[in-house]
Amino acid sequence: MMIKTITKYLCLTVLLGNVSVASATESSFGKYSGQKKYAQYTRSSQYISVTDGTKLAVDVYRPATKGEVESEPLPVIFYYGRYWRAKMSPDGTIMTNLGPWQPGQKIGSLISRDDSGRLIYWDTGRESIVELMSNGYIFVRAESRGTGASGGISQGDHALLEAQDGVDLINWVASQPWSNGSVGMIGGSYHGMTQLKIAALAPKPLKAIFPAVPAFDLYQLVTGNTGLLHKGVLSFGQGQAQKDGLADVGDLAGSLPSPAPVDNDKDGKQLEKVLAYRKANSPSNALFSTLTDVAPDLVGTLLAVTKAFEFQSPLQALQILSSPLDLQKALVGKPELQQKIASGLHLYRDTPAFSQNRELGLVAPSSVLNSMQSAAIPMYIWTGWYDEDTVGAFQLFHNFNGPKKITAGLWSHGPNEDNGRIDNPLDDFEAQARELLNSESLRWFDYWLKGRDTGIMDEPSINYAFADIDNQLVWHKASSWPLENTHKQTYFLSAQGAQDDSFNDGSLASAAVNKGDLTFTVDYTKTMGPQSRTHDSMSSVPAMVYPDMKARTNGGGVLSFSTPALKEDKLVVGHPIVKLYAKSTASDGEIFAYLEEVDKDGNVVYLTEGLLRASHRKIAKPAYDTFGLPISDSSRQAVAETSKFNQQIVELHFSMQPTANLFEKGHKIRLVLTGADMHNYLTPVYSPSPEVSIFTGGEHASSLTLPLQSVQ
Repeated sequence: MMIKTITKYLCLTVLLGNVSVASATESSFGKYSGQKKYAQYTRSSQYISVTDGTKLAVDVYRPATKGEVESEPLPVIFYYGRYWRAKMSPDGTIMTNLGPWQPGQKIGSLISRDDSGRLIYWDTGRESIVELMSNGYIFVRAESRGTGASGGISQGDHALLEAQDGVDLINWVASQPWSNGSVGMIGGSYHGMTQLKIAALAPKPLKAIFPAVPAFDLYQLVTGNTGLLHKGVLSFGQGQAQKDGLADVGDLAGSLPSPAPVDNDKDGKQLEKVLAYRKANSPSNALFSTLTDVAPDLVGTLLAVTKAFEFQSPLQALQILSSPLDLQKALVGKPELQQKIASGLHLYRDTPAFSQNRELGLVAPSSVLNSMQSAAIPMYIWTGWYDEDTVGAFQLFHNFNGPKKITAGLWSHGPNEDNGRIDNPLDDFEAQARELLNSESLRWFDYWLKGRDTGIMDEPSINYAFADIDNQLVWHKASSWPLENTHKQTYFLSAQGAQDDSFNDGSLASAAVNKGDLTFTVDYTKTMGPQSRTHDSMSSVPAMVYPDMKARTNGGGVLSFSTPALKEDKLVVGHPIVKLYAKSTASDGEIFAYLEEVDKDGNVVYLTEGLLRASHRKIAKPAYDTFGLPISDSSRQAVAETSKFNQQIVELHFSMQPTANLFEKGHKIRLVLTGADMHNYLTPVYSPSPEVSIFTGGEHASSLTLPLQSVQ
């Protein structure tokens, strides 16, 4: 079935497929049987001192009835990380996770839906805060040090100290008279990863976590697991530096929201001191400080380019490196600079920022896996097939041995799909996903924090969805990943075009093919657009929207291969694997591979993707189980010892992000290959543009392998 979530308006009905439908009084997947008890809440904020005396800003939201706060101690949902807990507009209105809070306001309404019945998420899209509070939970929201109104200086995103501060806050929460001592954590993306690192430290009051769309291996997240730097990382770093007062925002200053001060800071003087201290004691350029930690070779390259072109700032160098046509022109007659740039755009897995046991900086969830195992704090992982690191969510699930659940559906990182745009195809779909998220988070926390048997641990641990031929979402259950009873079908790339198909350069054949080759000239302007899954995850675009996939292959710079029209439905669930035999006229370069579906009218839809830089092709076994997927070594030594892309035919073996898609009878499976993705990755540019050859058949049988499930 062709999933139309990206190109057409989608009105999906959530069908439970082979999930049993519960009676009116039972709890089951997607169905919560509890009753709302509270319709109001109170809000208070204060500074809490952690172990070293640093004061962190904390908001406490408590359920209330008829204007009176609940006096009985309740379990607490804790939400913590680097993003602001609340924003203050110039008119004094404070925007919170539960909606706007006006100056002098004493009581708020727990409103989860608008007048039309549509779910409202005020400042987040992966959490069910209003629903949780309505059913008897206290909500506590805190900012990590060096962000928002919290004091101190950030030690870097995902620093160990951030997790240690979180443990202090959890212990404080559990000791309060309004708390019953049981704490759960919730949050998505950065805050999903924060939960994992805190869980690894095993604070006694923490009973369960619900990490949504978390990343697992930060090298994999930042580079696509292959040495490239995603441009979304740059925009993310710059945006966060601006928010935290560490970068100039120009004429927007004064009109943007600011961190909300705590209650006893009536005149904002404490907040002013916090922000002044932060600015005075932080690096003068927060973005370049982060890049130095993550990509020291890139920083050296930026400085070299700044000097070579007599730029005023390294930011100008970054701009030209991100503009491939301008860079190509500038590199004419400068072969040494061209090679210096190409060799300097690598991110290595053994760079200190990505090391496994680092006190400060990027502490990846994968690096604290053993501690998470020992703590065994139950986790429910929430992810989507269009998230940036879907593979990481399943790696986390597969490698964690404690009580666990995972749900994956046809949505992206969120929450920005649900933005009211009439032309946004994911709008209604995201709303339905949130309904499901509400039910599952309530069932999860009721079980672990209230001791209520919701049946959630009696069910298989995996829920996954795909769209059927009627564009309805079908849910299936499983107990292990990769799925059992998976049949791997290999399609061989053929240099011979599909019969009666001028749309593709070659074909995908289910049997061995004759030797051949196809060549394309790298077009550095080819792109998946600035609203891809990764930019969506970095919150740098209003929504995830891919360009017209059919039009993208026009004008050269692309090779495409498709099957003949399918004679039967094919259900793909899992990780597609690409194995290519290739050679370039340049010493290095990338291959970007996209899996697509083509309907009977020739309309094309993007499903998933994978990529590999030729110099990072050596396969290694990481510190965790990758369930047999090829993973790039990407160490500095391995890259240095790997032969050049232009010396011989090389094998490029890599996986795509996992997907779940029903290819409908009469449709085609399509593989597209390019050498650049202008809006998404910082790719070395060669002048003139290199030619890349893909070889087929015989000892160089390039292929695409798909994991197939039986169609029921």
